[in-house]
Amino acid sequence: MGWRIYRPNDGILVRRIGVIGFLLLTGFACFRWFLWMQDVIWPFMPESPPPWSLHWGTVGAAALGLAGLLIGFRVCFVSLKVSTFLIETEVELRKVSWPEYKPWFSSQAEVWGSTYVVVAVLLLMACLLFSIDYAFRTIQELIFLPK
Repeated sequence: MGWRIYRPNDGILVRRIGVIGFLLLTGFACFRWFLWMQDVIWPFMPESPPPWSLHWGTVGAAALGLAGLLIGFRVCFVSLKVSTFLIETEVELRKVSWPEYKPWFSSQAEVWGSTYVVVAVLLLMACLLFSIDYAFRTIQELIFLPK
């Protein structure tokens, strides 16, 4: 099959978003690799490397970044199943009738008013769950890790 783009003119927006998301995950992996390699001492590394040598973290992060870019491109643009899914996703999203934006204080903004209520409830639930988790963690530390 090679590296030929499957249906190159369809689903471009969703495919690009997929590659960007994959690159964000790859970037995080590169960053974690670089930080991990800062602490690792390999037996074949010289005691004082010359100033022109590259650090293993930099080389590994660059290799991971390039591999992530190639894999993301291949998955989102070349793979038949994933490309078909992304193309069909964009086709279905274009069929959706999105509500028109209206200011929150207008009488015609029922959908946006509901959206604000949902966002507010989600924020309150997140704060509640965080406080319960923090309380249980504190109680656990007091019981199982006495000072």
